[in-house]
Amino acid sequence: MLEVALDVREAGVVEFLLDRHAMALWELLRRAGAPITVAQLSRQSGSSQAIVQEAMDALVAFRLAKRMPAAGRRKTITYQATCERIVVRGDLADPQDAPLFKRYYERFSAFNEGVLGRDGFVDRAAQPGALIQYYAAPLQLSDTEAAELRRRMQEVFSFLKMVQDKHVGPRARPSTACNHYACFRIQPLAEPQLPQPEIVIRPRNQTPSDGVASSKGPWKRLSPREREIALALASGSTQPEIAHRIGVSPHTVATFAKRIHAKLGIRRRAELVNVLRGVHIGDDMGDHG
Repeated sequence: MLEVALDVREAGVVEFLLDRHAMALWELLRRAGAPITVAQLSRQSGSSQAIVQEAMDALVAFRLAKRMPAAGRRKTITYQATCERIVVRGDLADPQDAPLFKRYYERFSAFNEGVLGRDGFVDRAAQPGALIQYYAAPLQLSDTEAAELRRRMQEVFSFLKMVQDKHVGPRARPSTACNHYACFRIQPLAEPQLPQPEIVIRPRNQTPSDGVASSKGPWKRLSPREREIALALASGSTQPEIAHRIGVSPHTVATFAKRIHAKLGIRRRAELVNVLRGVHIGDDMGDHG
């Protein structure tokens, strides 16, 4: 699948997208191109396995990753990205969507100012039609690659100098006004950063719903702890795994699972996955548990 569409009004989507660690782990998962274990992701990201597992549960619940059970030669549970790109469905002009997008943009801008500095570079890169290539994901270069990049940029500078020299003196064009501005910049980041994915925002009427329904009732009926366990169950985690992760007994998790099934009117895990795929919370964005 090329992309998965998440609706900005879907339960917890904004908070999920603002979780830069979960987003970084999804990008590492996507780049792996093959099933990968929590232990491997833990080593790559420098995070504990417990933190990585929590992120994997969320990625599976939001359909951006799938859980591959241990089978055959594969002795350990692995995870794999389900798409190459994340799409967020919504309309910036919609009074219901606009505050949700604003939260995302404000947090994103604040983070980038800390990494890149407060000189307006990010704002310039975002201008429509601007001839600027901006990598939201940090680019890791070896010393040799950095030297090669500088060499190639020097070729661009040489070309621009040639153009400048071409239009001076007797060959000068009638107008002396400048009509283009070029900005080239390579700099170390303030601190090392994990890579971030490409996230595309697209109008709701131009993007398939990807199976997302409009009811917010089921999610609202669950308590915060029930929602946490419901997401973990939907991601494929077993009850003992969930119990160990959240620090309760398997019996307690089983009791919560029965309560969740009763509140949602379901019997099987597959039904739970379908219910959670259809969750929206609209104006109640803060009450996501």
